[in-house]
Amino acid sequence: MKDYYQILGVSRIASQEEIKFAYRALAKRFHPDLNPGNRVAEERFKEITLAYDTLSDETSRKRYNLKQLYGGSVFTSGTNPAQEKEEARKEYAKRMAYVRHKEKKLAYEKSYRKRAIIIGVCIAVLITIGLRIPGEQSERERRMQDFMDKNHGNFLHPEKAKNFVKSIQTADSPYDSIFGEGIYQDPAGHALHFTNQLKQDVVACLIDEKSPKRRMRNEFIRAGEWYTMAELPDGKYKLLIFKGNTWEPGALLLNNKVRGSFDRDTAFYSSRGYTIIMSKKQERDEDIYMTQSISITDSLLTHLTPIHSPEFFQ
Repeated sequence: MKDYYQILGVSRIASQEEIKFAYRALAKRFHPDLNPGNRVAEERFKEITLAYDTLSDETSRKRYNLKQLYGGSVFTSGTNPAQEKEEARKEYAKRMAYVRHKEKKLAYEKSYRKRAIIIGVCIAVLITIGLRIPGEQSERERRMQDFMDKNHGNFLHPEKAKNFVKSIQTADSPYDSIFGEGIYQDPAGHALHFTNQLKQDVVACLIDEKSPKRRMRNEFIRAGEWYTMAELPDGKYKLLIFKGNTWEPGALLLNNKVRGSFDRDTAFYSSRGYTIIMSKKQERDEDIYMTQSISITDSLLTHLTPIHSPEFFQ
């Protein structure tokens, strides 16, 4: 694995300004326009650019640091290098799963906070307009209520939105404590894109058919939103769906063994007889991974098999 810090000639604790300064100096020296016909300089320039692109972005730099620390062989003692390499790979995969979870959670929290602010401003404007015309206030209130009811999947009351951000949102994995953390294939893998077109929120659970008790992922997807399960390994999978309204993080199921559930309109489904197959192909010595899409609709649920909660959580 190439050492990007060494390529740029900076330390591992270098600031972004130091990295940028080193890149500009090296890029100016090895730029193809200044070295016409020099293949060595051209390759060197590509290497420098790749190193800068990786280290100049904080997210990619964090991932590179983890991969270099746990994915390389620099820490093997030589007594059992194969075992040490496998342990390092597992540790790297575990830490990367945690990093991905934190990144997507922060991104969605930022999105929902922005939405809550916009909704709050809109409601304040509507209320202000209604107060200025006392004779029409009740009618305006009814119109506003109708508007909120029709768009309950896209808008939330500011107070509820604030509490919702703290409880659960799209991309959260509410049942990691039961199923374990999601399983990822690094550095690449297949992708399964979900679009929730129901009026209810769902928890989508992906199961490895070879190991029915092995849950690859469990992801919460709000009504009207989408989520992609990325970096999936080769395999045959079955899909479980848990749908409902109003998520209650403290609700208990199965004799208090499961914490977190919807409080109404709940239902469980399984894709019995239907298999999702993910298999990579090779073209010109390059791995080609699949991307599939699933729209969660009322029509899809009619083709799935209704099940009871114990089967979902077994």
